Amino acid sequence: MAHAPAGSPGAARAAAGPRIGLLTSKSGPGSLFAAATENMATLALEEINADGGVAGGPVELLAADDATDPATGVLEALRLVRSGCSTLFLMTTSATYAAVSAALADAGVLVVQSHMNEGGGENRLRIRLGERPAGQLAAAAAPMMRAAGGRRWFLAGNDYVWPREVNAAARVILPAVGARLVGERYAPLGTEDFTPIVEAIATSGADVVLNGFVGADAAGFERQCHAMGLRERTLSLGPAMDEVTLERVGAPAARGIHGVSGYFQQLATDRNGTLLQRYRAAFGPWAPPLSTLTESVFEALHMWAAAARRARTTDPARVADEMRVGRFEFPRGTVTLDGTDRVQQRLYLAEAHGAGFTPTSSADVAG
Repeated sequence: MAHAPAGSPGAARAAAGPRIGLLTSKSGPGSLFAAATENMATLALEEINADGGVAGGPVELLAADDATDPATGVLEALRLVRSGCSTLFLMTTSATYAAVSAALADAGVLVVQSHMNEGGGENRLRIRLGERPAGQLAAAAAPMMRAAGGRRWFLAGNDYVWPREVNAAARVILPAVGARLVGERYAPLGTEDFTPIVEAIATSGADVVLNGFVGADAAGFERQCHAMGLRERTLSLGPAMDEVTLERVGAPAARGIHGVSGYFQQLATDRNGTLLQRYRAAFGPWAPPLSTLTESVFEALHMWAAAARRARTTDPARVADEMRVGRFEFPRGTVTLDGTDRVQQRLYLAEAHGAGFTPTSSADVAG
């Protein structure tokens, strides 16, 4: 089946049904995820429209690029709204989410961040789905220390809101389970040489590195850790480490890397098996791998459509109210929302093997 790419903002013709927007990072450090994100949005939209659409017509999706830059994200979000999108789905950095949320404060637009995030800033028209750092660390800390045979952790990441919130959660959760924190360092987005941080980790004697880097930076950091011999003495846990990033890391440097999330491509659920078959049939064997970041867009679009059908409207506030309460069966398993802006789901700790992850343990968490 041939698939046309999602539309771009500014089309002149009137939409037959509702328009929604997708803002993601097609360029910049976050661009690793763009192709799979758009693929999953396209697949979800086809399924939604094949099932009758929403509000009496097919849903149209317009996509835009924030270039991994909050200011660009605001301009593109405003352009999507001017093009008739009353709901925007963001698969971007938290910095872009915060900037867009503020810029659209009086616009009456529903903004949904589909993937893992640090939480905060929710209101009636702001929904943040996905995993939260506290839940991820609660699920992963003890088994990571057992695997490492030690309790010393080094916290490293990009110098922006999400990694800093990950490490803030780590400073609370890790000592409570017997961990010892031996260092903390940051680098700007787009860093290419992580030598000072890798050397600091080696000097600290850490057993586990909490990798709070994202996208291309996370891959570059892990490759440099491997090249400088750090993986011989430490394991790595990346809350945002997914299949797309791992593919960029490369098989030689993958040993010792772990991720923790609600979805991995190798999850053995019936719905995931069916999804993977549809994905490969639609986009071919060389399409980028799925991950919790990109699969979350597929889920969020289906949640929006189900909520709009229940509400019998696409009014952003009424749809948001419906989205916040419900139990959904997705490829990752059961996802429950109880109106508290926290997602109940099973989180998996998974170990990298080549370009994929094998889940090794799991826990049910909220948030």
